[in-house]
Amino acid sequence: MKTLGGLERVDVLLRRVDDVFCDPLSLRSDSSLGVAGLVHAVRAGNVAVANALGSGLVESPALMAFLPGLCRTVLGEELLLPSVATWWCGHPDALAYVLDHLDGLVLKPTFPGHGMEPVFGARLSAAERQAFLAQLRVRPHAFVAQEQVALSTSPVWDGGATQPRHIVLRTYSVRSDGSYELMPGGLTRAAVSKDSLVVSMQRGGGSKDTWLCMEGAVNPVSLLRPAGAPIELARGGGELPSRVADNLFWLGRYAERAEGVARFSRGILARLSDENASEVAPVLPLLTALARYGGLAPDFFTDESESQAAQPNTSRSLERRLLWFLFEDESPRSPRATLLSIHQLAFSLRDQISLDTWRVLSGLQAEWEPSETTPFISATSAHEVLNRTIVLLSAWSGLTMESMTRGQGWRFADMGRRIERGGYTAGLLASTLIQVQDDEAPLLEGLLEIAESAITYRRRYFGELQTTPVLDLLLTDETNPRSLAFQLAALHEHVERLPRAATRAERSAEQRLALAALGRVRLADVAELARRHSDGKRLQLEELLGRLSEELLAISDSITRSFLSHAEALRRVERF
Repeated sequence: MKTLGGLERVDVLLRRVDDVFCDPLSLRSDSSLGVAGLVHAVRAGNVAVANALGSGLVESPALMAFLPGLCRTVLGEELLLPSVATWWCGHPDALAYVLDHLDGLVLKPTFPGHGMEPVFGARLSAAERQAFLAQLRVRPHAFVAQEQVALSTSPVWDGGATQPRHIVLRTYSVRSDGSYELMPGGLTRAAVSKDSLVVSMQRGGGSKDTWLCMEGAVNPVSLLRPAGAPIELARGGGELPSRVADNLFWLGRYAERAEGVARFSRGILARLSDENASEVAPVLPLLTALARYGGLAPDFFTDESESQAAQPNTSRSLERRLLWFLFEDESPRSPRATLLSIHQLAFSLRDQISLDTWRVLSGLQAEWEPSETTPFISATSAHEVLNRTIVLLSAWSGLTMESMTRGQGWRFADMGRRIERGGYTAGLLASTLIQVQDDEAPLLEGLLEIAESAITYRRRYFGELQTTPVLDLLLTDETNPRSLAFQLAALHEHVERLPRAATRAERSAEQRLALAALGRVRLADVAELARRHSDGKRLQLEELLGRLSEELLAISDSITRSFLSHAEALRRVERF
């Protein structure tokens, strides 16, 4: 298993995946669930698999047809608990019985996992019966017949009321001292609906642990250390698997992406809904920036092509397009897709995040659940949803800063945030300030509001809006948590603390990239960046932001290659 500190040997695997999906190299090549090379490692004795490969054979119902005979032959006694009467159709006598008594039997595949549903003979129509019998005669060995028994029922809470469900009790035995002991209790499985006669977890059924009530006290048995035994003090929580670090990294990125889109959209929506706004021109650069950040065509919101001739760029038409993007778009970078990714990552990191953090992320998911009224949402309602979303994401950010220990897990989550916010800020500045506007005051005001820096600017410069101080605040001011320089400084500190070989003398790729990007911002002349050239552009600003955006992507790629890929990098073998 790859961890941030290198490869760690795995001695035992607890297997729940079906056999054929366990190794795409030796078994099913289309499987993404297994581990390539696992079969070879097992054969070589390098790893033990609990639920050994091939043990799924014992789940075949065909074996139940032979249990009574096996018990008499091997143990010299009858079964203490009779099995359900079972016939394997591969035996001629059994096949003849099944053909004559189909109405009282349930037919199943000999080997589970072939996608066949149980067939109830009594429920077949005449045509279905003939078709199934023809199939049975061609491949009798592939079918097992069992007597249809009346299943017990139990009350289940569903839809706000108790309803009956068919149930099956599964018990377990444990090998101990050369024999097996039956464990008390078991697992009760319930059918998915009150009319279903098939009790299966794969078909949507549920399950509950079944406990046995004892008459007296029960002696506790535990492999944990006895209560009161001294605990050895430690720091950290052991080696962090690269897969967990990867999930934390992208959780940070997606959370920051969701907040960026929410702040963008809220600022734009407020200006489009302002009855005092006389024109939409100051909003168009912000919409272009949002389109690029949201993975849309740059002119998605502002397109006035022939296809949009019937809907010119009015505040109302732009507002409708923005609401569609927020609540109905399902592209990979849309708000709905981003929030779904956050929920999926949070679920996979359930053991890494606190209960309060989980509540925040669950509340975030609930805010954006689609409903029948979603396509008709108003700008006012959308503004309220965006406000609550920003508050919830700010709560997540605060809990991350205040609740997570400063280990590598926190570091990767924060690196994800810094890379995403840095790219978001660079894109925002590039889309709005490279092309000089005649009157930039409304645009600068929107920039400060979206970047959550309006209060800081007013405190420093009062009410006068100019490009140079805005650029300084959002680009080069390392004391502003929303500036690009702040993100690069935090990234530089993080990559310097990442684990690496003690004997390595040269800087890693991510170290060089982070240092170069930070140095570039620290050496920038803000007044020169704000200077307008003859073609109406700020060329130095365009060049700087372009380089920084490329370096942020390169830092992300380098961190992924060095720490987050789940296998060792390949080494080229040279020929001499």
